[in-house]
Amino acid sequence: MARTSHALGFALAAILVYGGAVGCNTAAMLHPPIVYSNLPPADDRQLILETLARFEWRVESEEPGAIVARYDKGRHIARVRLSYGNGGIHIGYVDSQDLSCVPSEVAGCSSINKAYNRWVNNLYREIDVRVAARR
Repeated sequence: MARTSHALGFALAAILVYGGAVGCNTAAMLHPPIVYSNLPPADDRQLILETLARFEWRVESEEPGAIVARYDKGRHIARVRLSYGNGGIHIGYVDSQDLSCVPSEVAGCSSINKAYNRWVNNLYREIDVRVAARR
């Protein structure tokens, strides 16, 4: 009887933990891999700008080889830096507002609202497709 009681208690605890995680709006922060590109930097820049416009990101600043872009969705704000040149395009976290960022000692956030991951993944996939189409 005690063995069944412990097993039942463990199963109930697992269901509660799993159920709580399903409803959570945060996840580990996405750090997309570099999109390798053999295109000239001017072409990389252009396809980045086209991708940002497609997903309604605004360019905040630009310098040779890098663009900082901002995405506003209601009270949620995300800023990323898109670095290009030297054979690749990289998307990196700059900062965010109201996205439940849990700061990481290594880079960006250890966890963040799942919406951030979706927005950045959209940029990554579109850039990857555009680079592949121009090879």
